[in-house]
Amino acid sequence: MNTKDWYPQRTGPFPASSWQRCQVHFRRNVMAHVPPKRMKEVSEDIDRIFNASNSKDARIIIEDVMDKYEEDIPDVTRMLDEGRENILAIYVLPKKYWKRFRSTNMIERLNEEIRRREKVVRIFPDDGSVMRLIGSLLLEKDEEWSPGRMYLDTREYRENIPFLEKAQRNSCQATGKDSPMIRGV
Repeated sequence: MNTKDWYPQRTGPFPASSWQRCQVHFRRNVMAHVPPKRMKEVSEDIDRIFNASNSKDARIIIEDVMDKYEEDIPDVTRMLDEGRENILAIYVLPKKYWKRFRSTNMIERLNEEIRRREKVVRIFPDDGSVMRLIGSLLLEKDEEWSPGRMYLDTREYRENIPFLEKAQRNSCQATGKDSPMIRGV
């Protein structure tokens, strides 16, 4: 599963993967079309969607919310309809991972750390020095998320995503080696 702010086309290195749109950014985009007097009401309805206990309930709530705002705020209805699959993709994962994959926070924090370290250096002598800096940071993060402080149990993740094993197999066949993207399996 890929978590992004918005990526309407399923192309690139993982075309068969699902896309989870960042729920924080989706909320901001929807709220930009809401009149100030209705902000609290719409925000509470979006919370109901995002806090549903399963995909079926979330889809029922989305339909209710779309019906509720169809006449008054048609942009909300349109955005919910267009983004429905992308904001609900998270429900295929075990519930304990929903919080981690709902938003792009993890990616944004990593980018902030790269920028923070880059500001210290300011000028890089060549491309290799940039790669070494970013590579060392990624190695640090990998060590943090390794089995001692496991961020994501990939065995459980694979068991809950039926297409993942096939995608992993296809990736290995294309590269001729084990994929470094999924470890611990």
